[in-house]
Amino acid sequence: MKSKSKSLRNKLVKSFLTFILIPNILLSVLMLVLSMYFIHQNTVQVIDSGNRTMLDSLENTIESISSLSSYPALDQDIMDVLRKDYNDYGSGALWEKINDTQEMQKALSMQIFHMNSAIYSVYLLPENSEYIYYITPGNSYNPDYNIREAEWYRQILADNGKISVIGYHSLVGLGSNTQCFTVGRCLIDSMNQDKLLGVLFINISIDQITKNWENNQFSPESFTVLIDENDRVISDKETDLPNSEQLKLSGEYVKHEGDNFIYYSPTKKQYYLSINSEENSFGWRVATLIPIGQLFSPGAILFIVLITMVTLVLTTLIFLSNRTASRITKPIDDLKATIGKVEHGDLAAQAIESDDEIGSLAKSFNHMTRRLHGLIQKIKLEQKEKHNAELLALQSQINPHFLYNTLNSIKFMAQIQGAASVSRTLDSLINFLRFCSKNKEEVISLKEELQITEKYVEIMNVRYMDCIHYRVMVPEELLENATIRFMLQPVIENIILHGFDSDLEERFILVRATVRDNTLSIQVADNGKGIPEESIRQMLQKNFEKKQRTSTSIGLSNINQRIKFSFGQEYGLSIRSKEKFYTVVEIHLPILTKEEWRNHDTENPNR
Repeated sequence: MKSKSKSLRNKLVKSFLTFILIPNILLSVLMLVLSMYFIHQNTVQVIDSGNRTMLDSLENTIESISSLSSYPALDQDIMDVLRKDYNDYGSGALWEKINDTQEMQKALSMQIFHMNSAIYSVYLLPENSEYIYYITPGNSYNPDYNIREAEWYRQILADNGKISVIGYHSLVGLGSNTQCFTVGRCLIDSMNQDKLLGVLFINISIDQITKNWENNQFSPESFTVLIDENDRVISDKETDLPNSEQLKLSGEYVKHEGDNFIYYSPTKKQYYLSINSEENSFGWRVATLIPIGQLFSPGAILFIVLITMVTLVLTTLIFLSNRTASRITKPIDDLKATIGKVEHGDLAAQAIESDDEIGSLAKSFNHMTRRLHGLIQKIKLEQKEKHNAELLALQSQINPHFLYNTLNSIKFMAQIQGAASVSRTLDSLINFLRFCSKNKEEVISLKEELQITEKYVEIMNVRYMDCIHYRVMVPEELLENATIRFMLQPVIENIILHGFDSDLEERFILVRATVRDNTLSIQVADNGKGIPEESIRQMLQKNFEKKQRTSTSIGLSNINQRIKFSFGQEYGLSIRSKEKFYTVVEIHLPILTKEEWRNHDTENPNR
């Protein structure tokens, strides 16, 4: 097998050399020939995509701010201020205007100015007041400038309530040297569609728009320009570019490539490839200019890289082919070794699984060994359980009548000798043992469970000198409700053994039953020392008693699991407690009798 494996490996190496080496050489030559073409095309596509992304980002910013411009028309308080007739206020008109100015500027600041970092300033010109509401950096404003005479202001008025997007313009007249775009709209009275209440315009700083353009540059010498609807050129760098239309008519481009063209810069004395985006909904577009020399310079670098890569490929291909062939044949050798271990009795041995054909064979083999191992373990467990059952059967052959007769004899002797308390205790013990040995049903009535619990408390009161005060408050109509056997007794036992401080003289245990939300609620309360919250969560966990290996919380987890198994997962135990004051164990059961439970259990055997 080993020699055949080596032969297979040699054949694989030769196949790899034939079918990988030759195509790689041809591919390298083809890449070298086409590199210049791909560089040009890919660069144009990448830059064009970047242009569209920047234009989409700008359009999203403007659309976001346009949505903010609708805020005043939706704010009833602002519209009420714009509808005011200050002549009605008489001598208090000035004070009312001042108050309204403060409130309006506060509203514009919180609801518009601070909602988008690209906003440079916000102005609202009311028709009912000579005051102008504005939010600007440093609250700078030139009161001598007549905004209503500005061309862009008249354009907003002409759109009569529609959103207007004004291209590149200066805010020098408003007291700022910032170059901006503007989003504006007229505020029309909803109660009177012909009445103009005011004009809102939001200025967007060009610096905010172009500050991240450098991150999208192809090279340090390239630059990006934005061309607005009036063909004004805006750039994040100083350029010698005239307006867009003048640029095309100047004769300084030498070649068209669709929407792109090659442009010669007299200032920088070099040629640029201008890659232009399509116009957006506002009539704006983005153009990126890349120096021609930098565009094709990667071609020479690529040639050197390709030569180096071909050399490295030729040097390492034989080694990699041999290693790949070894990896293909290794799973076969591993599977063979695993089969040998199983042959010698090691059923825990597992073959390495993978997604190929050998891996599928390994999965089937592992499944077979696991099943074989499981069957062997199952047989061992069944033999052990059978042995334990035999021992238990031998131990249980003691005649219970002998134990009853002996206890009755002791009880008779106690009555003769006047030991009434001993007689009562033995009577309770006899009844308790008779119930344990004769009643084998898992589900009994609540009345039967209360009776055997009462006998248990009588026995424990002998030990604790009658300091346990046990009281039952259960309506008679609930006594025939079905419950599991030995449900209350372990709860009472846990309270007596662990629930009270040793120096507590009066120990009270109350059992009561009520119906809530069509569910039987049995509450067992005490006046003991209480239980910490963390301990409560642990006590109800499955197999808690096995983990603790102590008698703490005798059977509480077991009772909880038995209730869920017998009646359903929605029933069981809950515990609430306050340390040093009380503990209440609440048992939740369905409302049904033993007969109803038997019928339900018969109809749902897989519950």
